[in-house]
Amino acid sequence: MTITGILPVLERDLDRFAILQASLLANRGDLAGCVVITDGNRETVAAQINDPFYTVFDETAILGRRAPKWVFNWQKKRPSHAGWYVQQLLKLAAVAASTSDFCLTLDGDLIALKPFDEGAVAPGGIAVAQVHPDDAHPLWYVGSSRVLGMGRS
Repeated sequence: MTITGILPVLERDLDRFAILQASLLANRGDLAGCVVITDGNRETVAAQINDPFYTVFDETAILGRRAPKWVFNWQKKRPSHAGWYVQQLLKLAAVAASTSDFCLTLDGDLIALKPFDEGAVAPGGIAVAQVHPDDAHPLWYVGSSRVLGMGRS
């Protein structure tokens, strides 16, 4: 079983990433490697990371195009900066392109406190999920169920 980390990193956030990188150096455990996705400065980011554990891709290699800068926010009825949405899109696209058995999405402001253990992440080869009893985003569930044509799981 292989588990790969998926991690969007902007060049301006490399100082934050350095903290995660140092913690992963000590706590990689069963993590096979990390795919780092950056916003057009692949060579600069790869040179600063300088570790074969990380494979650095430009977002266009993952998405097939440049990422959008704006999205239309239907609740606010106006365009919004696409940053968070693009980050989620990049993570999902990288997971879809991965050949790993499991992918663990990470953020540059995380710190690995203990080694990754595939038995804890995917006991018996089944990924662990955190389920909340309360609907934190009820409109999201209704809308996504309708778009996907599936009932709530």
